[in-house]
This record gives sequence, structure tokens and C-alpha cells, in this order.
Amino acid sequence: DMVSVRAETWRAMEDALREGKVRSIGVSNFTVQHLETLKQSATIWPPAVNQVECHPLYTQEELRQYCEKEGILLQAYAALGGQDGTKAKWKDLLGGKKLLEA
Repeated sequence: DMVSVRAETWRAMEDALREGKVRSIGVSNFTVQHLETLKQSATIWPPAVNQVECHPLYTQEELRQYCEKEGILLQAYAALGGQDGTKAKWKDLLGGKKLLEA
């Protein structure tokens, strides 16, 4: 069950923070629901950062607003290649032009 895995992983990161092994802890690709569920069991809140895919074609407005309200830095990434679901959208944004030839 992923809820348990996320909670257990977060507890381990909280321990590392308390022990001075790390300066901050964060999450990656967490949705509002993931964050709300984690918040229920977390003893350290909020995560310093949530790294997610976010770009002009995938703005994640609800998540951005939630993170701002909770004091979570939203770190955006945008996959320009690979097998993600927005690859075709990037091609449209670029007018079908290729940036690099492989």
C-alpha cells in the first residue's frame, strides 16, 4: 500500500533531519491528496519542497495554490523528451520543430 510506504519513508526522513544528517526534507511528484494524507501522520510539516512536472502546458494550478498555502516550495521540472504524457504537447508548442537531431 503506497500510503504506508510514503508514511514510512517520510518518518525515516524526519529521523534523518532530527539527527542532523540532512538539512531539509521534501517530496517529489506528490499530489494534493498525497500531501493531505501525509500531513495526517507527519511530525515534521511541511516538506521543504515538492518537485513536480509543471510548465505552461501543465500548470498544476490547484497543487501550486496548495503548496503556497502550506509553505511548500514547488520546484518545477519539464521533461523535454522521454515517454511522459506531455511529449506531444511540447511538439505542438514548438510548432513541430526539433531542437536537436539525434
